[in-house]
Amino acid sequence: MKTLVVAHSKSDIHDVIKKEVSKTIDPTNVDWFFYDLNENDVDVDDLIHQCISLSMFDMPRVILIYFNANHKRNKDVAEALHYMDDAILCFVGVEGKRFSAQDPIISAISVEKRRIEIQALTPRVKSDLILSLLKQYKVKLSPSQIEYLNTVLSNDRNQIESEINKLSLYPSEITNSTLKVLVRPQMSDSVFELSKAIMKKDLNQSFGLYQDLMLLKVDPVAIIPILAWQLRLMLQIFELKAHGMPVASMNQVLNENPYSFEKALEYTRFTSHQSVKQLLMMLSHLDANIKQGKQDKKIGFERFLLESVR
Repeated sequence: MKTLVVAHSKSDIHDVIKKEVSKTIDPTNVDWFFYDLNENDVDVDDLIHQCISLSMFDMPRVILIYFNANHKRNKDVAEALHYMDDAILCFVGVEGKRFSAQDPIISAISVEKRRIEIQALTPRVKSDLILSLLKQYKVKLSPSQIEYLNTVLSNDRNQIESEINKLSLYPSEITNSTLKVLVRPQMSDSVFELSKAIMKKDLNQSFGLYQDLMLLKVDPVAIIPILAWQLRLMLQIFELKAHGMPVASMNQVLNENPYSFEKALEYTRFTSHQSVKQLLMMLSHLDANIKQGKQDKKIGFERFLLESVR
């Protein structure tokens, strides 16, 4: 079964696929394969092999391919998708909407006309999501309390739902002071400071902020999508600058939270377009290795920090 997944970020793509797989299979009892065609060292031959070979084991096989329209072997991958066994669950993830229906891989994956599209979590969409979840979990808050949630919650859908679910379990009326105890500002601010330290190549500051996050028992895997989102925002700013767009018009195009946009704009002063691209590639490679069990998450993230400030 082949499915096209279009979302704003890789973390959203991954979350959607896990939920989709969970509808029919226990995701912990699955043979997962991840291939990011944006990475220079992606093993395309192994990807093709997994598409066209039959499993010798009983575990279901799930293949996730992160799409890159410019990969030189797209036609080879598309041909393997055409011959793929129906028992294999294959998902092609596209970040944003930058793809052509005529691309070989998109054409091959779209044969079954299965497409999942997740709207980007813009400020308006985030606000609507919070209101919808509050209604779903029967949590009653005042307008000012809802505004507080909009301010302190991150753009991670799973985190938003988890926090609102937590509120639904509170046995008494939720006062302003109670709300601020139950839902604290998300770690995105700390990760923004970590981004700044990385951009400035400040090793001591980078590791100091990282250790602070570890003391708060933050999983390194949870840092990766937030850091990647911030880096992608910086990359988009660099690209808009290269096209001559004035700063005042940029966020009308990007439609990001004004605070996040201003932070990302500030940090571009400490780095270059090429450096941010390289960091994103390194982070993507780390993310894939952790998910495939090839890299310990703590050691891997610490190694990423060391390499990023060189």
